[in-house]
Amino acid sequence: METGEQIQLVIGLIFLASLIISLYARSSLSLNKTASYILIWLTIAFALILGYSYRQDFASVKDRVLGDLIPARSHIEGGYIIVNKSDDGHYHIYAQVNGKSIRFLVDTGASEVMLTQSDANTAHVVPSGDIRQFSTANGVAIAYGARANISIESVSMEDFRVFVTDSAVTSSLLGMSFLSKFHEIKFDNDKLYLKIDGN
Repeated sequence: METGEQIQLVIGLIFLASLIISLYARSSLSLNKTASYILIWLTIAFALILGYSYRQDFASVKDRVLGDLIPARSHIEGGYIIVNKSDDGHYHIYAQVNGKSIRFLVDTGASEVMLTQSDANTAHVVPSGDIRQFSTANGVAIAYGARANISIESVSMEDFRVFVTDSAVTSSLLGMSFLSKFHEIKFDNDKLYLKIDGN
């Protein structure tokens, strides 16, 4: 807790104590009952202070819990973006594409980022005349080049090359053109780790 925050805390506690003493002086409550009320208010104040002081730790716990409940939801821990394995045995991750949340299948075997037509429409990604063929698990996909802004947590790429297809793939794919921007990719204990710094 920084010095300014400590000063504000002390001022707040002094104000609270003054308020309690003033209420006691104006009331007909017994000393024991007043002491009980003081203890309750001090407990509430301590809980608020504790929550504020450890707000970042609580936020980290919240992200981990949500990651377990929603496997495609990522969180940052220890310099890694971490994603849990989904029930289908694959790793899915939410990315922001032109400011819209899109669910991707993480595919280290795919060379490019590929959007389904539906996801491209959601993110307002407009394909151009650049046509490519891609071999996928479901067959050959015809895709059209486009540009989009993509971000996952703190990793962001502007005017990034993507491809849009309306065939062969049932989920948008996050391929190596974006995954290679991470310093390390590893799988361990049903989790995907994407390292976001070089340390």
